[in-house]
Amino acid sequence: MNSAICLSHEELTAALDQRGYDCIAQDTRSFFNLTSQEDMEFFAGKENSNLVKSAGFSTELETILSTLKKSQKKIRWIQENGVRFIHFIDGMNMLIQEVENGEHRFSYCSHGESLRSALHGWYEFKGRKLMNEMEFLTIELTTDSFDELHQMSPDYVEEVMKDRSTPPAFRQFLYDFTLNRKELDNFSFLFASEGKTKLEQVVFFLPSEECVWFIDYKKVENDQILITPFYIHEFLIQLEEKMRVFAVKQGI
Repeated sequence: MNSAICLSHEELTAALDQRGYDCIAQDTRSFFNLTSQEDMEFFAGKENSNLVKSAGFSTELETILSTLKKSQKKIRWIQENGVRFIHFIDGMNMLIQEVENGEHRFSYCSHGESLRSALHGWYEFKGRKLMNEMEFLTIELTTDSFDELHQMSPDYVEEVMKDRSTPPAFRQFLYDFTLNRKELDNFSFLFASEGKTKLEQVVFFLPSEECVWFIDYKKVENDQILITPFYIHEFLIQLEEKMRVFAVKQGI
């Protein structure tokens, strides 16, 4: 992966506005809950030149803005502390956009580089070492019981963790779920065309230290939510394959 260029929210939206990429600029403001459109228009009109100058309106930046405009397929990875976008350019050449603390860091990942290596580098290892007695078995919950997990008090979670009659896999999942603020990380596969973005697929998962919990909603109509633990390398192999298929998929 090459050296990166960094832009603040304001620098990026101002640069996009100046190049006439209004839809992308507005999407950025909306997703990151930035200042209202009216305020941003005033702000951009008054400060655009200074922001663009400070961002370094170079050929490199021009290329990045053009790629954001042209790229139709992208993947959004939402984590607790930030967001990453993978913009597919052609085949498996990608523009990587990492957003954290109000700063956008752009870099390129070439076709010859391993996407899996990049994913592994971004993966945030959380949780604790897996319980010795834990088996890699699928947990099956109803939609109601899954919703109840969000309502569990810290004291109740502690009781469940201490209860040896509770399956180790469920205790491990509950611990990791609580540690992740009772939220799931997710990958969204997005397709943009004519100023509109279509959601193709979402992969929900929960990171742990030695495994990844994959949450399968495919059987939710039958009141089933399946939670399956995978070793990290197994999960990333499957995710990489999904991304490669998406990148070359035609007629979305």
